[in-house]
Amino acid sequence: MKNLTGVLLCICMLFSFAACSGDAKSEPYIPQGYTSVQQETTVAKTEPTTKKATKKPKKKPVPTTPQEPTTQTESTKASTAKKIIETIITTSVTSSAVSSTSSSSTEDTTDTSATAPKKTGKTKKSETSNKKKPTEKSVKKKLLVTYFSRTGENYGVGNITKGNTTIVAEMIAEQTHADVYEIIPKVPYPSLYDDCVEQVEQEQEDQVRPVLKNKLPSLKEYDVIFIGYPIWLEDCPMPVYTFMEGLNWKGKTIVPFCTYGESGICDTESYIQDTCKGAKLLEGYEVKGKTVQEYPDKVKASVIKWLSRLKY
Repeated sequence: MKNLTGVLLCICMLFSFAACSGDAKSEPYIPQGYTSVQQETTVAKTEPTTKKATKKPKKKPVPTTPQEPTTQTESTKASTAKKIIETIITTSVTSSAVSSTSSSSTEDTTDTSATAPKKTGKTKKSETSNKKKPTEKSVKKKLLVTYFSRTGENYGVGNITKGNTTIVAEMIAEQTHADVYEIIPKVPYPSLYDDCVEQVEQEQEDQVRPVLKNKLPSLKEYDVIFIGYPIWLEDCPMPVYTFMEGLNWKGKTIVPFCTYGESGICDTESYIQDTCKGAKLLEGYEVKGKTVQEYPDKVKASVIKWLSRLKY
């Protein structure tokens, strides 16, 4: 029985082989694995270039995803380089334009100075003078404090050894570093108050010009002259008129200041302006004599404030 089964299996295999070989037109059956090997061999023989190109990517595969940032970086570098080149070109063009403009402006300046040398010279002179800082010595030569004052029995304060106007004059001279000239009559006024008032009334009525004890100063080296005085019967003392009428005031600046009992500065500023022809009159200062004697610190503060307004 076993032999019969084996014979049948052999017969079946023979019939199958005959059927396959009998079909001349049909292609022989080749297992799949054998076919792929044969195809690879054929390709390798017929197309060696393609085979090498196929193996090369296997050895050095070129990733698709990592290439994108590399490409973007290169494009970014290219755009940055382009911008730098454009900036350099723009800068060079602007610099050339500026240099041409400056050169043309320089030429204009040169032409102006050539046509107007006098104007340029004045400008240089003014710049030089502005750079020079005045020394203390030069300031003293430009400012002069002159005053008349009286000691003895005084209205509202009794007997004084230092005149009210003298105290204020010293404060001004200290702040401005000015020279000082005191107006002193050759014949002193009476020490008693009533006797002094009687003499002043007579002098004003007769328009007396008392002779001065000291020589009149020269105003050539001074630009600003402070004139101080007490108010006597609503006017300046007559020795002050002697002083003012004996000098040339043309082109000078006068700054009046006074002390008084009750009346204030009155019209003495206009009297000074009429007497000192050609002078410029600035804001005056007035203070009560009693205040000067009793509160000198307050008076000094007010004097400094007044001088600061005048820029001295």
